[in-house]
Amino acid sequence: MHKKQILIEFGSNTAKVFSLSKIKPLGKTEVYPLRLADGLDSQDRLASPVMDEMIRLIDNTKTEHPHAKIHLIATQALRSARNQAEIIDRLRDTTGLSLQILSPQDEARAAFMGIMAVSRIQGDMLSFDIGGASTEIIFGKNGKLKQWKSFPIGAVNLTMDSPADPSFESQINRLITKDAIAEIMLSNIGSFRLVGCGGSVNTALSIALAHHSQSYSEDSGHELYLAEITRQIELMRPLSAGEIAAIAGMDPTRADIMLAALCIIRHIMDISHKESFTISGGGVRQGYFLL
Repeated sequence: MHKKQILIEFGSNTAKVFSLSKIKPLGKTEVYPLRLADGLDSQDRLASPVMDEMIRLIDNTKTEHPHAKIHLIATQALRSARNQAEIIDRLRDTTGLSLQILSPQDEARAAFMGIMAVSRIQGDMLSFDIGGASTEIIFGKNGKLKQWKSFPIGAVNLTMDSPADPSFESQINRLITKDAIAEIMLSNIGSFRLVGCGGSVNTALSIALAHHSQSYSEDSGHELYLAEITRQIELMRPLSAGEIAAIAGMDPTRADIMLAALCIIRHIMDISHKESFTISGGGVRQGYFLL
């Protein structure tokens, strides 16, 4: 029996290696700058050199963790790839491991279960997870998933598709309508907590803490306020990606897409009529093992 479980998640913006063991039951995540969304060509086929990078990461992980059981998953970027079968076959033939491309439903379920496992939020919860190529919004009631929706808009594809619109408003409003929250919550909008998870949310927290000369931690439960999200948007809007990368607390690998992510966060807060949201350290990686 394997004492350690390793999950490699190939997202649209980064690849993450998540290790789970008895010593670290909540897991440890290492992030690698592998942006699959940029590796799709004009026919939405993933380029061979990008597959080579995926294989190198898998091989390196196998070398570092020779006795672990390794799982491979992917999300929206590979859901949209037209050569999925080629990708799966090549990874299996080269590494001996099978890649599971999560359906939108399984991704939403995993995100919800990961949030609940780590944060244990009570009552009604509306959570959001902004990826590179999609945004999942999930409604849970008393610890049970009730409704979810995946929107084909994320920080990477929004940045790539709207270079002339630094506010991104028209694209965001078109894809995540003002009625989206009511539809997801089955028109039963009462008192609920808004919860965010994922890399962009945690980067926004890191920037906020650095602004107040506080140290960043991955603990769940921090609150971010609409005023702070707006401050970060106005700070970044006139800056180049290089200048954004130099902001205290910023993850440099997200510098070119962070403004788009913040605009999505603010839009979700606006249509949810919330002045703040809670940050959860849980998400797809933690929830995958509970599916």
